[in-house]
Amino acid sequence: RETESLYYLTSKDKKYMYAVSTKWPGSTLNIKYVQPNTDSEVYLLGYDFPLEWTDMGDDGTMIQIPDELQNEENRPCQFAWVFKMRS
Repeated sequence: RETESLYYLTSKDKKYMYAVSTKWPGSTLNIKYVQPNTDSEVYLLGYDFPLEWTDMGDDGTMIQIPDELQNEENRPCQFAWVFKMRS
């Protein structure tokens, strides 16, 4: 767990990591303790397109959340958001 609202999971085969946010992150999600592979795509589960992300070095990873998802009606769920990336 990174914060009160951000948790991490790993798939059984260790291929994927998941960042679970119980609070809507806004326009960016900054994760410090999980680093996707350099060629990994990051997805918000329930959203069909990969998200842009930036390796911030020691500051972790910054995931950009599309403008269309800032409208609550366009989000895939209401209570928790799961971001999937290859480890």
